[in-house]
Amino acid sequence: DLRQVCKDLGLEGRIRVSAEGFNGNLSGTWGACEAFINQSPARVRELAGTDFKLAPCKDGETFRGLKVWETHEVCGLFAAINDEHRDVAVRDLGKTECGQHLSPVEWHEALSAGGEDMVLFDCRNLYETRVGRFEPPCSGVTWVDPATRCFKDLPQYFASNAILDQFR
Repeated sequence: DLRQVCKDLGLEGRIRVSAEGFNGNLSGTWGACEAFINQSPARVRELAGTDFKLAPCKDGETFRGLKVWETHEVCGLFAAINDEHRDVAVRDLGKTECGQHLSPVEWHEALSAGGEDMVLFDCRNLYETRVGRFEPPCSGVTWVDPATRCFKDLPQYFASNAILDQFR
């Protein structure tokens, strides 16, 4: 059980679990975080092959407590929609053409190349964007923070034509 793995290692944070997969952030000692990466795939088979990321954080940036919960969606984009419409929205989104996956090196190269038509849209919630933000390496990249309280607020943000006009 994912919750037990975290408890055994003294990790705190938040992990959403859905049929789509997992989404979460944990904090603890560096050794405990490395142990989670090494042990969790064997204890929670769905985590096999996961691309974990480690990054240092300051004391004020660590989590207090552990929350692991099941939800309809891993990221909660359609959480404000009733169950019937959510299933349709999730299915339709799954059929949508997606952007190209970039490695970290490719990501930084793309940002460095910049261009006035490039927008870095930071869809993290208000808390996450205040803890740290992406700094575009060149002046031609526009950084946008929608200042949403949670991910499910993004559809409402984009419902505004004035907002959409900025990106056309």
